Amino acid sequence: PLCEGPAEVAVTFAGQPIPGSPFRVAVRPRCEPGAVVATGPGVRPPGGPSGSLPASLPAAFKVDARDAGPGELRVAVADPDGRAVPVSTEVLSDNGGGGGGDTGGGGVTACCYTPHLTGVHTVTVTYEGQHVPGSPFAVRSEATGDADKVRLLVPPQATVVADTEASIMVDASGAGDGGITCRITTSNDSELDIDLEENADGTVSLYYTPRIPGMQAIEIRFGGQLIPDGELQQMVIEEAEIVEKQEQKLTSSELPPAGPRYPEIDFGLTFDASTSARGGAIDALIRTPSGTVHQPEVTPPDADGRCSFVYRPSEIGQHELQVLMDGQPVAGSPFKFYVDCLGLGHVTAYGPGLCYGRSGEPANFTVVTKEAGPGNGKFHFKCVCHSVAE
Repeated sequence: PLCEGPAEVAVTFAGQPIPGSPFRVAVRPRCEPGAVVATGPGVRPPGGPSGSLPASLPAAFKVDARDAGPGELRVAVADPDGRAVPVSTEVLSDNGGGGGGDTGGGGVTACCYTPHLTGVHTVTVTYEGQHVPGSPFAVRSEATGDADKVRLLVPPQATVVADTEASIMVDASGAGDGGITCRITTSNDSELDIDLEENADGTVSLYYTPRIPGMQAIEIRFGGQLIPDGELQQMVIEEAEIVEKQEQKLTSSELPPAGPRYPEIDFGLTFDASTSARGGAIDALIRTPSGTVHQPEVTPPDADGRCSFVYRPSEIGQHELQVLMDGQPVAGSPFKFYVDCLGLGHVTAYGPGLCYGRSGEPANFTVVTKEAGPGNGKFHFKCVCHSVAE
């Protein structure tokens, strides 16, 4: 085409138009990808070719296509492992020349991405399918802050239910400059969307909803480096599997054949939690092995600033007690404890001394021999500490 605008293309055979002829087409103005300019630290870090960006912090750049004519602008970023990194774009000005694709064309577009890993990221900028000058850009990101000082306050559960929101909480208040990033890879190698909320006290809450049953990998980093215990596996199950497992517990050969023995899991568990900040609102949540959340009875703090929680279990297995003060987890929370059936004909034990302890303070727990059968009546207790002698 010699000029832009509507045009007709007539195709004939033996002097007769073929079906559909004449074809009407729109001729767009001339496009020059070589006239597109990409600038900013997100494509050209400070320091020249040897420069770098801090991992986990946003990296921005602009793409100016005002002198290139209308066209389709596409921006993509790949991390050192070749995985796609999300890119946000915003059109700052548009010449009104049309264009389309990811962001339109013919104007100025602001782009931003956050490098999750340390290493070389590849930033690709194309206009009408052609690389703009400098593309693909090799951008190096380096670690920042101190990931070893990040604490995992609410770790991911070992098992979660599909299509049910799950959460993680970390404390990065003492880790310095940097940001928390998280990647969750599902069993089919796709990635979950994660909502990240930075709280005023320096903690960070991560919310996600698993969709695909199977094992998924969770990776939590600060400043591009893994935090302590920040790499783990999580099993995603369907709700039907929980019902099936509960039915298996009720019909298991380990349970006595006569009478409904499962309901006998009905006794109190009492936990003591020191309320170092008097007057703070105390709350508690208990998550059962099936994922159900219960709220135990909370006794208000006494004169010594201590309170207790009473809960009557209805499931066998490992439970989690989350203790909150003014909506924030207390140190050591969540506490894990195991619930067993009292009517299995063996010895069981429960109590706070089997869940957690504080140096220099009594750790109490109870041993139940209700249906243990005959024995010599002698108990042997052994406490192994990793930092001091037994």
